[in-house]
Amino acid sequence: MGGVVARTMLTMQNYQPSTVNTIITLSAPHARPPVSFDSLMVNTYKDINEYWRKAHSSQWGTDNPLWHVTLVSIAGGGLDTIVPSDYSSIASLVPDTHGFTVFTAGIPTVWTGMDHLAITWCDEFRKVVVRALYDVMDVSRPAQTKVRGERMRSFKKHFLTGLEDIAERTLPHRGTSLDTIMKTPSAHCCPRTQDPLDPRRQHEFDAWPRRTPSAPWIWPVGKKTSIPATNASSRPSSRSEVYSSY
Repeated sequence: MGGVVARTMLTMQNYQPSTVNTIITLSAPHARPPVSFDSLMVNTYKDINEYWRKAHSSQWGTDNPLWHVTLVSIAGGGLDTIVPSDYSSIASLVPDTHGFTVFTAGIPTVWTGMDHLAITWCDEFRKVVVRALYDVMDVSRPAQTKVRGERMRSFKKHFLTGLEDIAERTLPHRGTSLDTIMKTPSAHCCPRTQDPLDPRRQHEFDAWPRRTPSAPWIWPVGKKTSIPATNASSRPSSRSEVYSSY
């Protein structure tokens, strides 16, 4: 229930705005109480969940008091016989840009389900959580943490496999590569509507400015070309080779 208490803090009148921006819960029943025989408990859940849903349904981010908050709910799976893992889902409470639900069996380097007690002391899982928390720290900022977008990116990197619908499928990059100019006489790039082997159009190909990867360029099969590096840290003469094949 600690995760529910943490979410309740943000709804209280004496809560100081922007003092909490990251919540990670372990086997917390966010969707509904595990035992629903107490009307006070049911009404408390209703008030808390309605507050979070209403906040994230705001049209503008400035009107959302939870805009800066990231929420990650981690469930143990079928081995947890105290709190059903379905109750740990936050899909109806926060959008994918602010949080997600994950099972311990799907966390890289953990790959196993856990009961309600083991999730608090499992060594493999503990290390993943610690790495994720260290990764979102930023002592140069007043909040001591990174901005929400970077925090979500770090949590997805540590807790997700990359095959989920909410996982970011981006290629690792260093520096700006969109404006990389490719101009080599050995392997010319051209639109798919042109014939790269026509010698009569050779002067046109040489004069074309070329960009990657925004334009639909192709290389002749089996050819090799060199791309000048544009990173500030690279030497002006440094080049990278690209091979093309089908």
